[in-house]
Amino acid sequence: MIRRTVLVWLLVIPAASVSAQDLLGVKPIVKAQTEQGATALIIASRRGFAEVVRGLLDKKADPDIADFTGRRALTYAKQGGRTPIEEMLCKAGGRE
Repeated sequence: MIRRTVLVWLLVIPAASVSAQDLLGVKPIVKAQTEQGATALIIASRRGFAEVVRGLLDKKADPDIADFTGRRALTYAKQGGRTPIEEMLCKAGGRE
């Protein structure tokens, strides 16, 4: 069974009105994946949540985990033109 965290659920809710610090305060399991293989880092990178990406990387989230389509957080950040997130992921050793 794939484990989910509060962080993943809150990131996928479009109208979530919580701060990044609230999200990161739940001590997420940074390697948990959704049914599609997305991690909290992938979701935050795709949605442009730079503060959440930074917090996840600080908690040692692995930028090289791919979803079931083979795409990683850096791929989604580049597709969305999210340069600050791309830089953070590259610095953390992320690859496409």
